[in-house]
Amino acid sequence: MALSDLGNLEGSAVIASGEIEPITCPPTGNQDCLTWPSDIYRMPTQNICFTADVNCGYGCEGFMAEKDGKRAVYVINSAIGPRISKADTEALECPGEGQPVTTSREQEDPLSDLQLEQ
Repeated sequence: MALSDLGNLEGSAVIASGEIEPITCPPTGNQDCLTWPSDIYRMPTQNICFTADVNCGYGCEGFMAEKDGKRAVYVINSAIGPRISKADTEALECPGEGQPVTTSREQEDPLSDLQLEQ
């Protein structure tokens, strides 16, 4: 994470935080695991799912922030690489057991009902 990213965080609202885990193709069900996206993650305590270009391995921690209508996820890495990495994110519908991932931009945003204090 560059210093300029830290400066951009000022004025942002943290809308979710905690554990981040990748959503992997379910071994059971009728999903095509060869085409399963590799960039989808879940914050399980809030059941928030999103896409992001981050390296989270089997799990990590971080927070999601919003500023000027744009969301970014900040991942706190304990492994090799930057200590905090930032990636733009897009909300998506969390898949149910054995259900496909929905990444359509037309779907309802699961965070749209959150009231952000200014």
